[in-house]
Amino acid sequence: PTDTTDVSDTNVPTDTTDADTVTPIAGASCDLPRVIAVSGALTAPIVVSGDTTGKGDDHDALFGECAGIEWDFGFGAEDEVWSFTAPVAGDYDLSLLSELDLGIYVLSDCPQAAIPTCEAGSDFAGPDEADEVTLTLAAGQTVFVVVDAYADEEILAVAGPYTLTVSGLRPVAPVGARPRHL
Repeated sequence: PTDTTDVSDTNVPTDTTDADTVTPIAGASCDLPRVIAVSGALTAPIVVSGDTTGKGDDHDALFGECAGIEWDFGFGAEDEVWSFTAPVAGDYDLSLLSELDLGIYVLSDCPQAAIPTCEAGSDFAGPDEADEVTLTLAAGQTVFVVVDAYADEEILAVAGPYTLTVSGLRPVAPVGARPRHL
């Protein structure tokens, strides 16, 4: 069996005491993402649970501007944002599973850029099928993982729960490193 760590956030900040005060909702944008926390090497998959409902439509992925995205994606659909910082240099696999037709894409410079750079995405899988993305990250590199849905004039946007799994696949050897022989 594979050990997993569940870092689900059940305390989404909201304000119910003052109608004039709006408290930001964690995960609603790159400015306040939910965090996939890792300390040390990623030795077991991390599984987080989320829900795009009530998060707003803050991000979109354009066809041709994001590897793995086959058409404009996310327009009119609520999305949720996670940040992930690689503990060590290596390849990381992200896998999204939902009963809904959701997809994921990864932004590298969000929220600094007005139009963030999309590194990779996946919107091929349907409901109950995993959308998967593999990224090569440097130690300490932070990316923003957006969970979103397809919508257009004929297809209504969906929003709802999902699970996102992050796994470390293999470390990347530093440039100039010599292979080790056993």
